[in-house]
Amino acid sequence: MVRTEIGDTDHFARMLAEEYGPRLVEVLPLFRHWNTARSTKPSARWLRNAARMLTPGAVALVRELLTRLVAYRGGGWVVRYDDEEWWEKVFLREDTIVVVRGILWTCQVIDERWVTSLVTEVAMTCGTGSNGMGSTCRCEPVTNAAVGVLARRGGLDVIVPLSRIQAKVRARSVQRNLSLAFDAVAAESGLTREQLLDRTVPPSAWTPTASARRRSATTGSGCAPTCPPCAT
Repeated sequence: MVRTEIGDTDHFARMLAEEYGPRLVEVLPLFRHWNTARSTKPSARWLRNAARMLTPGAVALVRELLTRLVAYRGGGWVVRYDDEEWWEKVFLREDTIVVVRGILWTCQVIDERWVTSLVTEVAMTCGTGSNGMGSTCRCEPVTNAAVGVLARRGGLDVIVPLSRIQAKVRARSVQRNLSLAFDAVAAESGLTREQLLDRTVPPSAWTPTASARRRSATTGSGCAPTCPPCAT
């Protein structure tokens, strides 16, 4: 049943079906709800429905699946179409991205201490390439979804995590969303972005590269080429 919902197009989808099939069936309405996360951000109704479907077991499953995603690196995949087949290196295909985005959105209605740090690690994994550098990224849509969750959670506690992502991930769309996130938190706190960073990020955390990112945060400038598609 899980394979029918998500398909079998990458290693993460296969892991969900093979290793988490029975547990996902236990929360099938929520799993199907995740599979509707096809926009860039959740509606208030989407979040209300997710909160209504949450159980302690579902919360534990969200944490475990995102932890697996942090450690996930994709791999080779044989693609078949008509009478042809070829090998590709795949991280996440579109159908899997939708489900992962839904899992991340659900974190917005989970009030647990682990949420901010784990969502940050997801952004760091998906926003960087195989060499750990930010000049390429594994999956731009998932990185943006993670940044959006942090931004909507708000509060000064998300500034250091957002700054970590900004210092590492160079995709232009992610940088734009980070700039909007800093603006939103600053407005919520009644501060400018510069004042916000001064109050929340210790000076010892700013390396020369990070300082350049900080200037980008206060000016809103972009910083690098966009990520390649997640499926390549």
